[in-house]
This record gives sequence, structure tokens and C-alpha cells, in this order.
Amino acid sequence: MGEERALLARELHDPIAQSLAFMKIQVQLLRNAVRREQPDKVRKTLDELDAGVRESISDVRELLVHFRTRTNTDDIERALQETLQKFEHQTGLPAQLDVRGEGLPLPADVQVQVLHVVQEALSNARKHADASHVVLEVRKGQRWRFAVHDDGAGFNPHQVRGASHVGPKIMNERAARIGGEVDIVSAPGSGTTVTLTLPPHPVAVGQAGAPWPCSIPRDHCADA
Repeated sequence: MGEERALLARELHDPIAQSLAFMKIQVQLLRNAVRREQPDKVRKTLDELDAGVRESISDVRELLVHFRTRTNTDDIERALQETLQKFEHQTGLPAQLDVRGEGLPLPADVQVQVLHVVQEALSNARKHADASHVVLEVRKGQRWRFAVHDDGAGFNPHQVRGASHVGPKIMNERAARIGGEVDIVSAPGSGTTVTLTLPPHPVAVGQAGAPWPCSIPRDHCADA
């Protein structure tokens, strides 16, 4: 139980810390707008704060769903199917899961990171792709591979700017925690494919035998 609590604390830390930092800035902007008697800016900032709170709640709920799922199965396929079902419910877009090959079950902590990367790829497809359908390909083997394909508008990966740049950054950070790599292939009018490739015998950062990235003792990293 203690190990699972530490995992949950680590997984909560990043998205919640980012959201709190954003909302702290918005609160300061709200104070300035009130002091300067700028009602339009007050309303705009309140709307952004409201959206930030809703997104944080959604992030926590997603994490808890994935956390519970990983404890109920030693194979990631069920968790991926549930993720796609939720995507279909939210977007109304058909989403297909294509699993092939044979491979050893992934460690629980690795499954969590994979689910986060897949979820982020689906989120980007929902927000930016304007797609008509999505396919998630899973290829089991010595090096597991997960590829999210959409038939949407596509983009030039070398020209991504602003908020659109956050998704790839998050996916790369998640992949790095398990020694994996993320590759994004897209072009205007040609859809997008986000591929996560795992190393042989992947291990999540922070597990026994894996490097611990925190500069303070391991037992206190969840509180950092």
C-alpha cells in the first residue's frame, strides 16, 4: 500500500503542480484587474480560472481511473480499451484498438506512463486534429510499440508553437521515465501518427534498480 501511495503521489505531482502554477498567475491577474476596475478582464480571468479548475479535476479523475485499472490486470490491453471507450464517449468519434504480437506483460508503473502518453496523444487528436476516426495500434514484442493514428488535418511538427507545443513535451517526458521514445509523424492534410516505442525490459524511473531523478532522498521525493 505504501508503494502504491508513493506512485500516486508522484503521478499527481506534475499535472497538479503545473495547474496550480497557472492558477496562481491567473489569481494575480484577477487582483490587478479588480484593482484597476477592468470588468472585461475580470470576467475573462474568472473564465480561465474556472477552466483551469475543471481541467485539474479531470486530470485527477483520469489518473485515479488509470491507477485503479492497472491494479486490476497484468495486461495493458484492457486499460487501453477503456481509454478508447472514454475517448469515443467524449468525442463521438470511432476509435479502434488493434493489438498484435506476443510479449511479456509490462510492469505496472510502466503501464501508467504508457497510458498517460496514449491519453495525451488522444487529447491532442481531440483538440486539434478535426479527425473522423482514430486507431490505436499495439505491437507486442521485445520492444513494445504503441501508435495513435488519426485521419485529421495534420500539421508541420517543426512549426508547432504556443499551447500546441505542450502535448509533445509532456509525452516525451513521460516516455523518458520508462526509457521510451516518442515519434510524431504528420503533415498538413495527411493526419498524424504518434508512436511510443519502449526499450526491452522497460522499468519506470524510481523503481528498484532504476535511477532516481530527485535530488533529495528517495523517501521524500513524492513530497517535493
